[in-house]
Amino acid sequence: MAKTIKRIKKGIELNVRRYSKTNRIRYKKIKALKEEKLVMPGFSYDEKELREEALREEALRTKNQIKAEMENNVNKKLSRFDEIDFDKLWDEQKPVKVHNERLGSEPSLKKEKKNERITTEKAIKFKKYVFLETLAKVPGRIISKITGPVKKYYKSHPEKAKLLRKKSKKLFRGLLILKRNFVARERFAAEAMAKMIVGIDRRNEALAEKATKIVKRSNLKLMLAREYAELNKAKLLIQLVLFLVVATIIAAGASYVSAYEYSYNGRVLGVVKNQEDVLKLLDVVTEQLTKEYNAEVKIDKKLDITFDRVISVNREIDVSEEVLKKLTYMQDMKATAFGIYVNDNREVIISSKETAKRILDTIKKRYINKADSSEYESVGFAEIVEIKEVQTKLGRIQNSEVALKKILTGAVQTKVHIVEPGDTFSGVAKKYGIKSGVLLDSNPNVTPEKLSIGEEIVLTQAVPLITVQTVEVATYMEPIAFEKTTENADNMYKGEKSVKVRGVIGEREVVARIIKNNGTEISKIELKATVIEEPIKEIMLVGTKALPSLQGSGTYIYPVVGARLSQRYSSSHRAIDLAISTGSKVRAADGGTVIYAGYSGSYGYVIRINHGRNRVTLYAHSSKLLVRAGDKVYQGQQIAYSGSTGRSTGPHVHFEVIINGVQKNPLNYI
Repeated sequence: MAKTIKRIKKGIELNVRRYSKTNRIRYKKIKALKEEKLVMPGFSYDEKELREEALREEALRTKNQIKAEMENNVNKKLSRFDEIDFDKLWDEQKPVKVHNERLGSEPSLKKEKKNERITTEKAIKFKKYVFLETLAKVPGRIISKITGPVKKYYKSHPEKAKLLRKKSKKLFRGLLILKRNFVARERFAAEAMAKMIVGIDRRNEALAEKATKIVKRSNLKLMLAREYAELNKAKLLIQLVLFLVVATIIAAGASYVSAYEYSYNGRVLGVVKNQEDVLKLLDVVTEQLTKEYNAEVKIDKKLDITFDRVISVNREIDVSEEVLKKLTYMQDMKATAFGIYVNDNREVIISSKETAKRILDTIKKRYINKADSSEYESVGFAEIVEIKEVQTKLGRIQNSEVALKKILTGAVQTKVHIVEPGDTFSGVAKKYGIKSGVLLDSNPNVTPEKLSIGEEIVLTQAVPLITVQTVEVATYMEPIAFEKTTENADNMYKGEKSVKVRGVIGEREVVARIIKNNGTEISKIELKATVIEEPIKEIMLVGTKALPSLQGSGTYIYPVVGARLSQRYSSSHRAIDLAISTGSKVRAADGGTVIYAGYSGSYGYVIRINHGRNRVTLYAHSSKLLVRAGDKVYQGQQIAYSGSTGRSTGPHVHFEVIINGVQKNPLNYI
């Protein structure tokens, strides 16, 4: 780095001196012109001598001054190169034209033009020279700016400079060792390569020698064999004939005991004598299976059918009929079929696309009622249903009946039924179309004979895999509910009700757009409605009369009105039977408290009322009870509807009067 800096500095000093010499020469030229001396080259006054004289005089006078300027203003002068006007500089330094007074004539025009051309060329060369000199100084200035601070730093820290020199020496030593190792390895590799080439050449020479010896031996043996054959022609011919006979016998025997084991996709089917016995039947089998399954069956003779040569001893050889039977009854044979996909899930595989379409049309028709006065706007599927071609095995193809059944019952739907008053296990099963046994299997913890209100019954039903969605415009008759109003009746007890005018349901004709899923209505938009018959308002009379005493009075009334006495009181029948139609009102014979209301054996639905003073009345064979145990009733209050429950031969009211626990003849107390 120090040497580089020194070299750059020396170049700068040289350029500065050259620049100073040029100024001095110019100064001498001007002085000579003032003294009227000829200074142009080629005349009596020598320009070279003038330059040397000027240099000597200037050197003696300005030596110390130039040295001081060099040391103090090097950087300043370098920066001036960017501001040099090269044209002006050249004009100042080019030789001054002077006329040749000695000849006493003007220079010729041709010579002037030549001088001008030379001057122009020199100017261009000078510009290039100055530019290149300036450009050459740029890297030096950059390096000096970079290395200057580093040099100053290490100059102010000699211990770090010493450490750096040690590291540099160590690095140089390591690089030198690395170079020596590389050269040694290169020499070793060259020697190894040379040895290998020499070894290969030696092996090739040895192989060539061996090949030559083998060829010589072979030629010798061939020559001896020819001579032997010439001498023993008859003997050799007999031996050849015997060899051919033996080979033929062996080949015939091998052909007799050999056979081929044929397989379909790795599955061994049997053994045949010739491969053609199987190959010639493949086309027949393919045609038969295609017709039988209505699907395109493919058998590749090269890929699907393989043959292995085996010994036929103690093995059964298949004839054409057996081969045809085995190939025909294979279920894992490749076939092209069509699958019905529901929401990208394959549900069934059908033999043909037409069969798949026919199955889907059959499913749609199940939910289209042509007898209705409905116009179907669209019949489709709620799911995405597609028919796609699939590659499958023959045994997986389903016939149309099995596929249709799977689509109609392939999904399972679960519901929950909450037991309400009056529900029975068999009634719930019938309501949802489920067999009682199936419903019981789904609810093992439920006791059918003892259902409790609020109990949950799980309903598991098989539902279709596909939802048929229909949009129809239907015209139907719809009932119009009648209004209900009440009127007070002072001739009736409080709590009693009676119909004064029975309401009549009206009717209207409705046109609506109905959307159904599998026949179940999910939405309805009413388009038009026309009233056919207006409803009639129902008027209900409500009693306002004060209730009579709820205690027994000791006098009794008939429990029903308009009944016929069908059986009297006797020792075998300690009551009276009042025949009357089912659903008639059954009244309390006297006021009292209900002590029992429910079903009781041969009585059927029965009510017992305690009237006090050990008097009780009984009302049996009712169809419906209107009171419960503990209720207070008054004389004439309706407590039930007549019927024929229990052991009964017809609708009637079985009426008993019990005093002090003994059944009395009711006719004596009414």
